[in-house]
Amino acid sequence: MNKSIGFFILLIAFYGGHCLAKQTCSTGIMCVETVQANKQVKVWVQNKTYAPLTVYLKFTLTNVIIEQLQPLNSTYQGNSKTLAFRLKVKDSKKKWRWSYKYYYQRGALNIQHDNDHVYRLPFATNAAFRLTQGFNGRSSHYADNQYGVDFSMPQGTLIHAARQGTVVGVKQDSNKGGANKKFRNDGNYIAIRHADGSLGEYFHLKYQGALVKHGQFVKRGQAIALSGNTGWSSNPHLHFSVHSAISGQKRVSHPVKFATDYGVINALKAGKTYRATK
Repeated sequence: MNKSIGFFILLIAFYGGHCLAKQTCSTGIMCVETVQANKQVKVWVQNKTYAPLTVYLKFTLTNVIIEQLQPLNSTYQGNSKTLAFRLKVKDSKKKWRWSYKYYYQRGALNIQHDNDHVYRLPFATNAAFRLTQGFNGRSSHYADNQYGVDFSMPQGTLIHAARQGTVVGVKQDSNKGGANKKFRNDGNYIAIRHADGSLGEYFHLKYQGALVKHGQFVKRGQAIALSGNTGWSSNPHLHFSVHSAISGQKRVSHPVKFATDYGVINALKAGKTYRATK
């Protein structure tokens, strides 16, 4: 059971008219920085990752107008800092205040997943593993994980890229896991951005099991990690899914077809064992 890479952050700001700078960050992911002076506020969004982030800012304003330099739902490219909004007081003789919430998801808006692309199974050629949960699995494959697949495999199994792309997410510092929601933030993973902008995610990896690094381009079939049992997971397995953002508050998974020893299959079936081909 993997946790969505998207997160929610809440910040409330309430100020008078003096000069004030404030920064709130999600560790290693992004920051929102506000600089207030002379009854004006500048709002910056900093993406600290290699992946594009889709961010939604929701403002609550009293006697304040907003100048949108970016849409409320907007994609911010990796390793960037962008002046996104300016806030100005309407009537300087009246009281004013403002607040906002922000939400984010990893990935870019408005991508079109290539549904005709044939993925390879995410393990070594001629290796075979049993699928324990497929599309729409009752255990955890619903909502934004609707089209995930889980393969049962021993810890330390080599994981191979199902599709070529650029590594935009690596977590390998966790040695915690178990069949409990308290472990939902502890799953190690690799995230790879594909040519169509979608993100392939490989979850529950072994502690210090990454074989690639941020920003690295990987080829289809290249070894990228070692499987494990970290995070919210009841047994050693690999979770693989492909996602894109539809707003800063929501993402979707995409159905993928795989090349197998049975041929190209549109939807793998739970309980069956599949052998990887090139």
